[in-house]
Amino acid sequence: MDRNVSTQHARSVRPRKMRRWMIFVVLIFMVSVSCVCGTENLPDFITDIIGGDETQSGTLPENQPMTGVLLQDDFSDPNSGWEIGEFDGGSIGYKDGVYFVISSQKSTAMWGAAQQVFKDVVIEVDATPVRSPSNQNNDFGVMCRLQFNGDGYSMNISADGYYSIQIAQNDQFTDLVEWMESSAIRTGNVTNRIRTVCDGNKLVLFVNGTLLAEVTDNTFSEGDVALSATTYENDLTEVHFDNVVVRTP
Repeated sequence: MDRNVSTQHARSVRPRKMRRWMIFVVLIFMVSVSCVCGTENLPDFITDIIGGDETQSGTLPENQPMTGVLLQDDFSDPNSGWEIGEFDGGSIGYKDGVYFVISSQKSTAMWGAAQQVFKDVVIEVDATPVRSPSNQNNDFGVMCRLQFNGDGYSMNISADGYYSIQIAQNDQFTDLVEWMESSAIRTGNVTNRIRTVCDGNKLVLFVNGTLLAEVTDNTFSEGDVALSATTYENDLTEVHFDNVVVRTP
């Protein structure tokens, strides 16, 4: 596929979002089982992540303790080490106490990396799309195990209420979990709290405390973390990220 190349990084072209329903049905079944029979009927790693004291809606307690912090940043210091750059398809950097990612070229994913190497991590961040196409057709989120060539895992939501987990390889993004809609995602230009888990071969996506998707993949075992955004229209998308925490699972 075509790619937007700069002297520092390649910014890859994403496939357009497609709406699928099968995984949604599977997730509803899993939540239904947990409501009727308890979390012991869910896969072990899901119950480990959401904990035994969950509400039956699948939401996480707001006061869950934060342990094993590897990286924490409120982006008040523009020299804290995240990527800064101008590219053909957008830009990344610090401004006004946030980290911004702008995608200005249709279907071109932009991301900014922490420029560190991690293995198993939980990543949490506040994400606010301050500018979106009129139809909200974009995506934004977190990348883990990012390689220097742009390969890695990408977990995203959109301003129109969809989510996906993807793998980037050889200049292409491929769905591991296809795009699905969720009422847990706050639509429009508002803030969502994204929580992703990259633990062994397990990839898990939470939004606003609600489990949305999980999948396994063995391709990458370590790499950088990054914050990303994509516009799927000729209008740009700008996302502001804040209060990022990277910690051990």
